[in-house]
Order: sequence, then C-alpha cells, then structure tokens
Amino acid sequence: MNQRFREIATEFPSESSNKLVYKFLYREIMSLDLKPGTRLNLSQLSKELEVSRTTLRDAVLTLVDENLVEKTHDNKFIVNELKTKEVANLYASRRIIECGAAEILCEIITEEGIEVFNSLLDQMEQAVKTFDFDLFSKLDQAFHKNIVLQCNNEFLISMYKIIAGHIQRYLNYTSFIDYPKDRTPFSPVIVRQHRLILHSLKQGIPANVTYLIRKHFSDAEKLILNPDYRLTFTKTKK
Repeated sequence: MNQRFREIATEFPSESSNKLVYKFLYREIMSLDLKPGTRLNLSQLSKELEVSRTTLRDAVLTLVDENLVEKTHDNKFIVNELKTKEVANLYASRRIIECGAAEILCEIITEEGIEVFNSLLDQMEQAVKTFDFDLFSKLDQAFHKNIVLQCNNEFLISMYKIIAGHIQRYLNYTSFIDYPKDRTPFSPVIVRQHRLILHSLKQGIPANVTYLIRKHFSDAEKLILNPDYRLTFTKTKK
C-alpha cells in the first residue's frame, strides 16, 4: 500500500474507502505530486492503494465535479491544467477575503500578532537567501492565512479555508515555471511587499493596506501567467 495513503487512513480511521481515496488524490493534486496534465491510471492506482477500481473511480469522479480532474471523450482521466480563468477567480476571491480581513485587523491587531508576522517575514528572508522554495511557499501561505485568522471573523475564516488548497496548488506551481534568472518566485520584492502590508496594519490605515494587498496579488497573478513579468517595489499610496 502507498505510504502516504496509509498515513491518511491512519489519520482518518473512521472514513470510508471512497473518502480516503478522495483525500489522497486531492492532496496529491494540490501538492503537485500529481502534476497538471498527468493521466490517472485507474488500474495501477487501485493496485497501489489496494482498493477496488469502483471505489477509485467514484473518488475520481468527485474530483471531476470539483474541476480538478477532466474526463476525456475516450473515458480517460487527466489532472486538470492550471487555467487562466481559475487564476483570475482565485485571486479575485483572495482580494475580497483578505482585504476585508485586513480592514478589520487594522482595528484589532495586537503586539503578539505583529510578532507572528515579523517572525514569518524574517524566516522568508532567510529562505530567499538559501533558495528554499518549499519553505518560502509555506511561510508565504502562513503570512496571508494569519491576516485572516487574526481578524477573528468566523465567516471570513470559513471562506478562506475553502480556497486554501487551491492557493497552495498555485504557489506550488510557481516552482515548476522556468523563470528568467533575475525574476524568481524567491524575489526579495515579495518580502518587501509583505513588510509594507504589515507596516500599514500596524499603522491602522485600511485604505493603504487594501491597496498594497491588491497590488501584491496583481503582481503574483501576473508572475504565474507571465514568467517574464518583472516585480517592482511599491510604495504606500498617499
């Protein structure tokens, strides 16, 4: 049995085989261990996971419904490519959720919360120096997740959780892009943009922080869609 599938089965002992297979494939797709364009070999997977082909097919069809897997005209299953429209929709959703959370956070941010952000940014700077993309990606996600978590709005938090896996998938995708040498996803500009966002949060200026988040997401979206896009340092709007 696949070791990662065994770990999921141990983590969720009361789940049905169908749900366990779904969770496994979902994680494999979101982590890009199953890369966009990969054909799913149901016979091989059923043997590897030690489940019936029917169980596996049912789980895959759920992923088809979620637009993560495509069923072709000849009944093959392919991991969906990352799409321009999906990128646009994802970042539009992030703008709404994180800008709303940041506006709230401007009023309630604590010294302890500020220290959490500072620690994450210090670690990001170190990851840039060591070219540790996996760590950089996780810290990037943690920074943005903390904007939402620290606002203490349960509805914004719930909405963010829905798209969290898709955020991870697109951040992971950037590690497979063939960037020009002077335009990598490790760019110190990204960290500086984060520091500007934190500065505006500490100053309690909602208009500035939302402007900076929107600019930051605009750059991130363009970097995914166009590796030749050059990130620029952005000053706070007056």
